[in-house]
Amino acid sequence: MHRYITYNENDYHLCYLNISLYNETAMRLCGGRFGSYIEQNFGIKRLPYDIKLVDLILNGKNTDDLFVELPKDYFLDWSGYPALSERVKESSSDFIKNAVNHYIDIIPHDDLSFIDFIHPYDSNLNESFRQKYMAVHPDNLPVYKHTNGHSFSNYESYMAYWRAYVLFEAVQN
Repeated sequence: MHRYITYNENDYHLCYLNISLYNETAMRLCGGRFGSYIEQNFGIKRLPYDIKLVDLILNGKNTDDLFVELPKDYFLDWSGYPALSERVKESSSDFIKNAVNHYIDIIPHDDLSFIDFIHPYDSNLNESFRQKYMAVHPDNLPVYKHTNGHSFSNYESYMAYWRAYVLFEAVQN
């Protein structure tokens, strides 16, 4: 008897959907993959009273699944910030170099094993990214100015897909 697993490429990210906290947008609930997930699945673009997801994260406990503080120099070395296609120039510091993993694309391949279904933050990037940059929520997010004029915060938050259902229920009630 054979069993088959069907999956979508987006399924790889469901445990750690980023909100692009470092590049917060003033017009939306949040950005990143979590913002796209909420919008595509529930049609939610904003919360009532223009509440931002970052406010809920910073003022609550257990509101996200991973919260990281990235090196400020990582963003300052990112010449094309905030364009993801223009990555940071190579750094000799492992502490700065590993910050590039704050946004990863997981590309499936034909010969998958069960280990390939584990998110990299829980496997091969657990020590070099997750454990290295994991942080507690600050009282408020510092905002820095990039040399190209854009503002950034050196934090990122990741949420599992199921948290979108909690938001959806709260908005519906």
